[in-house]
Amino acid sequence: MKNKFIFASMIIFFIGFINNISASTNTDDVQNIIEQKIYVSIDIYAIDGELSIDDYPNILENHVPEHTPALLVFSGQPSLIEIGDQDSSGNSISMTRIKFSPDKAGTKFDLDFELLAGSESNIGTAKEMDIGSVFLMSVNLNNVTKLIRVTTNLQQEYSADGQDAKQDCGEVSIFYRPPSARNLYPVTINKIDDDSSKREHYNFRLPIGKHTIYLHEFINDPDFTRRGRALNKAKSIEVDIKKNVTYHLGAKFIRKNRHKTLNGKYWEPIIWKTTERDCTL
Repeated sequence: MKNKFIFASMIIFFIGFINNISASTNTDDVQNIIEQKIYVSIDIYAIDGELSIDDYPNILENHVPEHTPALLVFSGQPSLIEIGDQDSSGNSISMTRIKFSPDKAGTKFDLDFELLAGSESNIGTAKEMDIGSVFLMSVNLNNVTKLIRVTTNLQQEYSADGQDAKQDCGEVSIFYRPPSARNLYPVTINKIDDDSSKREHYNFRLPIGKHTIYLHEFINDPDFTRRGRALNKAKSIEVDIKKNVTYHLGAKFIRKNRHKTLNGKYWEPIIWKTTERDCTL
């Protein structure tokens, strides 16, 4: 069931919560919380052609988002994301501003949207949404329609096998956005070793040793055209996990091969940086 909310002249369709990702806070401890770190990931899809908002399951499963901003925020501190769309000549088509305002306990947040197209703008607000869930909204202005998926969870470390054994480990991470100036772009994790379960998190603790990570690219470059916005085939990268090392994964866009989309030669999975961080399984 869809609930329709109207804020000013913006129409927002609240499609509903997709999945609870177990990032709830113990209410007995709320008064003891000083500051919570919250992961926020936003995927923005264009709804064009013959697609409609009713096609959102197909869009999420098979299409690549136009933008995938992510950030780490602190409870009680608002943060702002600004995303601009340009035409082939570099002229601005639209601007999306999203303000994320978590409460001090790290359990609820407000989301303020502003969509600008040409000389017109509209503003909408979603209030007291639960941190630790995924939800969707659709925003329309001047025949420009966007499907927005917002994923939030408290900062937690997740082991790929779900075990809680005490042992040394390292991490793979897709949380931070790689620098596009270096032809590097975000990825999602499709599978780790033989575990192909659907993943909603951004950091994974892994035992020391070699692991195979399967990735999908989210390349958004003006020189690259994807056929029908179809989801690309996953590629693998072998990561030799060392103690207390975080490996940040991304997609390298090979510009000279930008037209070789059928054989996938236009990109390769890479480790674009490593950082040190204590890790125990």
